[in-house]
Amino acid sequence: PTKYKKVQSKVRNRDQPIYSGPRGLVWNKRTYSCAYDALFTILFSVYEHMDNITRQEVKGMNDLMHLMFTSFDEVNTNHKALEEARDNVRVSLNRLNRSMFPLLGTAGTDIADLCHMVFGTSNHGLQWIDKCDNCNLIRERQAVDSFLWYMNKEVWKRTTQNVGPMRKATISQWVEAIRKSNTNRLCKRCTRNITKELVIVKAPMFIVFNVQDVRPKIDKTITVDGIKYNLCGLIYFGDFHYTCRIVDGKGDIWYHDGMKTGNKCDYVGQIDVYDMKDLWKGKKRSTCTVLLYVVEL
Repeated sequence: PTKYKKVQSKVRNRDQPIYSGPRGLVWNKRTYSCAYDALFTILFSVYEHMDNITRQEVKGMNDLMHLMFTSFDEVNTNHKALEEARDNVRVSLNRLNRSMFPLLGTAGTDIADLCHMVFGTSNHGLQWIDKCDNCNLIRERQAVDSFLWYMNKEVWKRTTQNVGPMRKATISQWVEAIRKSNTNRLCKRCTRNITKELVIVKAPMFIVFNVQDVRPKIDKTITVDGIKYNLCGLIYFGDFHYTCRIVDGKGDIWYHDGMKTGNKCDYVGQIDVYDMKDLWKGKKRSTCTVLLYVVEL
């Protein structure tokens, strides 16, 4: 084994927490629930590290998050199984879009569609503004309905920010790139370029990235408009199946697969000593497709 693996093994044996880790969701083979299992296992871990005031704030994000965190309250008091909480949200999503969020069968659910809905914003907390950087003329405002941000090569090509080469970019640099891009339009007043800027009106509890055809360097923390967010989870996809890693409130990393680990999670290591490059790869050739950050609690 490599030197890193030897060190990692020692850290794991010495520092592995006494408790059994975050609670996971058991995969349902009748409904192909893995997208929900991965996301909700991460979110329940976050929920467990929140105080009641913060939980109430999360419930105010949108109707789905209110339903989810209210169901988590019942799980926390042993009045409901975690799988029941998952299924409550599934039924609600199915009512909104039966083809995108099926309840039965082997079609499955796309994690990007699920995250777009779960992290939706119903209070106009996010806006695209078309603005001239020269004369500050605002041409257009458009509300954005989700705090799911997409990372792909096209986004990087359109950015007007000086963030360096894409292959060396960090998540923090991607935040800059995503938030300001070229529109290829000219200002009617001064004929200079108009740029599109993503403005955060109300700071979100979560910022979530759908990673497509790029592989940025993963930051443990990011700062957006002066607010610090910590990495809390990663979702992987491979062989038509989603799994996840959770980074809990103490910085411990856990692995969950609803098929294999069921309602438990396997300990991976401590984020302060973990090689962040290894977080890109899951098990059995799966790769990271979603990164979740939560406001520092």
